[in-house]
Amino acid sequence: MGGKQPNPSYEELFDYAEALWIEFDPQEVSCQQLLQAWKKMHSPKTRSCRYRSVIWYLTEDQKAAATKTVDEWKVELHPVQLFTSVESASGLDFYRAEGYHQDYYLRTGQARFVS
Repeated sequence: MGGKQPNPSYEELFDYAEALWIEFDPQEVSCQQLLQAWKKMHSPKTRSCRYRSVIWYLTEDQKAAATKTVDEWKVELHPVQLFTSVESASGLDFYRAEGYHQDYYLRTGQARFVS
């Protein structure tokens, strides 16, 4: 997300960040619960453009949950510098990755960790 070229290939992701789009029913699972699960398998210390750490939100409730998560993480990881940002997804385009990038964990059983 966040790049300028429409529908880029993996090789053209220069100014994009890889992203995961999650649709959820807040009656079943809260945004905060999803963020807590994400924290367990993500490194907030990456600075590169493609693998930077971003939480995109669509609603003010999601923004508040994301900001709370990042603030808690800063305390938990201190003195390690945290590079996770909280940004609006409004107006950004989300492009699905090529098929060979889909369901990687299910296909390989590898890479539980998300950078």
